[in-house]
Amino acid sequence: MAPNADRRVRRTRSLLRAALIDLILERGYDRVTVQDILDRADVGRSTFYSHFQGKDQLLLSGMDELSATLHDRMSTEPDTSSLMTPLRPLFEHAADNRRLFSALLGRRGANVALRAGRRMLTNVLATHLRTRLNVEDQQRLDLTVAFLVNGLLGLFTWWLDTQPHLTADRVYADFEHLATQGISAFLTTDS
Repeated sequence: MAPNADRRVRRTRSLLRAALIDLILERGYDRVTVQDILDRADVGRSTFYSHFQGKDQLLLSGMDELSATLHDRMSTEPDTSSLMTPLRPLFEHAADNRRLFSALLGRRGANVALRAGRRMLTNVLATHLRTRLNVEDQQRLDLTVAFLVNGLLGLFTWWLDTQPHLTADRVYADFEHLATQGISAFLTTDS
């Protein structure tokens, strides 16, 4: 593909994502149609469908990149750091992209984004904790990951909807403190 075509693809996808986010924040995800997105982005229907199969795929298009970043961070984080340190980029990403996270997780967000975020975080955290703590008890790992994922998603929703003035560092530090108290001991002791 020619460099100019690449630039056009990135521009079109960016316009479509921005239009979707604006519309979610205004109306809520369920009330947004593909036609609404096309009108807001000033993009034709055939162009939209050459990039995405529908609004769900458009909504989730950035999730793979975030997942790869988290997996990379967790695989390269030094063992001397906190158990939760590899999640710091997620807090930084949320702070840098508040509108996106509010659209995905806020009151007007989409269940499809929440389910995809839950799956992604579950995969990332299960892999990280299993490797980092050498966990063998799958039930304890599943319980811990469910606790962390649901707590993390709830925390993000609370932060973005009610306390947007808090910094990513502050919210991460509070999450880390709450999350790490007892996790290592719970996962590495016999039941």
